[in-house]
Amino acid sequence: MHSIRILTIILLFLPLVFISPAFAKENHPVEIFTHHGIMEDVPENTFAALKRIAELGIDGVEVDIRQTKDNQLILMADETIDRTTDGYGYVDRLLYAEIQQYDAGSWRGARFKNERVPLFSDVLKFCKVNELKLLVNVMQTHVE
Repeated sequence: MHSIRILTIILLFLPLVFISPAFAKENHPVEIFTHHGIMEDVPENTFAALKRIAELGIDGVEVDIRQTKDNQLILMADETIDRTTDGYGYVDRLLYAEIQQYDAGSWRGARFKNERVPLFSDVLKFCKVNELKLLVNVMQTHVE
């Protein structure tokens, strides 16, 4: 009876001996990405968040983009600027210059006062210079 158990265990685990090396050959390093930035520390979808990610040596970031009334692509998760700035209104009904008038950081703390909503083009440059990988979540339809 004891030898049957041992044989059963060997037969169950024997395939793993041959399969494991195959998986090891395609072993890719794990990459760490953040969502909107380090949300516990800094205001989301801002340069403060991107700078913090670069400081921590994180591999990349997922950002949300929306298009303004004047066809500028900005980092913004919500349809409105209400939650993450001190302004109000729908992103697609506001000009980028209007959105830039609002503070996007004070809600996270006084040290982030005057943080602004960044343009996606500036974020691309920042990520390239700082070797951050970027996942882009387009939050609107018909954004080219």
